[in-house]
Amino acid sequence: MNTAGITERELRERVVARARDLGAVLRTDDVALSFADVPATPGYRLFHASWGAGGFEDALSGLLHAGEEPDLLPGHAIETLMEVWSTESTPAAGQVAQALAFMLDPMARREPLLTDDDVAAWGAGRGPVTAPALETDDASGRITRTSFWWRSGLEAQEVVVDVDASGHVTVGGGRSSDRSAVAEAEGGRP
Repeated sequence: MNTAGITERELRERVVARARDLGAVLRTDDVALSFADVPATPGYRLFHASWGAGGFEDALSGLLHAGEEPDLLPGHAIETLMEVWSTESTPAAGQVAQALAFMLDPMARREPLLTDDDVAAWGAGRGPVTAPALETDDASGRITRTSFWWRSGLEAQEVVVDVDASGHVTVGGGRSSDRSAVAEAEGGRP
């Protein structure tokens, strides 16, 4: 398969090189790839590269764009997406959150709460959890902040992505919400 001008084998080779930079020891054939299209961003694709098993799994995420080397630095890839979204076509907040969650959690250990229905199912009336939100600069229309929640088990955490005037991204955590008491009150359901 050819993805954004690079074969899957070539992409695996680049992932192995980056993983080695990070201290992992693996072979090209050890790497599994999965892909996701980027909303409102033709020509770009997100990917997860994963390897390992039995408690020794690891993964990284990246961004592909036709004619360019794969971007294997998630922070830089997010900066690229924010710039493209700010200058071309800004997708809905839930779509931005979905793409960012894909990039920030390559092992898919968390479930993003992307819609009002997701938030309602979590029990938004019992905590600070809200649907994804985007903030833009009024003058330029550039995305300056996005926030969303993701959950793992009985805990949800807010993810906040700020973009400064030069386009640099800072990813941080915000508030958290724990459903343990709610689950007990509802008969043990998460």
